[in-house]
Amino acid sequence: MGGRDHYRDRITSLSVGGCFIQTRVLAIRGQTIFIYLWLAPDRQSVLQGRVIYNMENVGLGVEFESLSAEEVARIQALVAHYL
Repeated sequence: MGGRDHYRDRITSLSVGGCFIQTRVLAIRGQTIFIYLWLAPDRQSVLQGRVIYNMENVGLGVEFESLSAEEVARIQALVAHYL
């Protein structure tokens, strides 16, 4: 994942702590990435995360960094909606 690369991949697990992104893109453990996610129907959020593990040809485990209270609440509502 280079500096300005953009990928369209799938989040298969989500919590306020982080997510798992199903992707074939390789990333280095500790690398900072930015995830564009629709947390509200009318607004896309950009979440900052750090790669905590990489499963080659499967995906990335990402830990969110510096979430606002609003982002935490929106993620909690989204997770609750799909339970």
